[in-house]
Amino acid sequence: LNGQLAHKDSMGHEEVVEAGAVQFTCAGTGISHSEYNASSKAPVHFLQVWLEPSRPGLTPSYALKSFPKSEKTNRLRPIVAPIQGDVASGSDAIGASSGTYVFASLLDNGNSVSHSFGPGRAGYLHVADTGGSLRVNDVT
Repeated sequence: LNGQLAHKDSMGHEEVVEAGAVQFTCAGTGISHSEYNASSKAPVHFLQVWLEPSRPGLTPSYALKSFPKSEKTNRLRPIVAPIQGDVASGSDAIGASSGTYVFASLLDNGNSVSHSFGPGRAGYLHVADTGGSLRVNDVT
């Protein structure tokens, strides 16, 4: 969300994740890793979400991708999508071995987005407090 997060893992990945980027690690059959504030002076604020894989024994994998603000402004931008074949469900989102979609949005004042869930589906909404107000299902 802001700041810089350092990442290092046993697969040889070592990099700094910038605010707005999405880092995806599939631990699969096992890895070791660490994330920590890349700065000794500036704070870091990030969101870590764990997704349940569709099956056990997956090969460990890692991805890091940045999605421009313009692709997230006033719309829902898929940033993680289920893998179908070798591709994340019809987009350039990061592919996940679960049935999960993750969307990101940056809303300008007065704008809104909406999403409908299919049968048997549910959702989780995370709002980063940057000021303003939020209305969900007509509740502000």
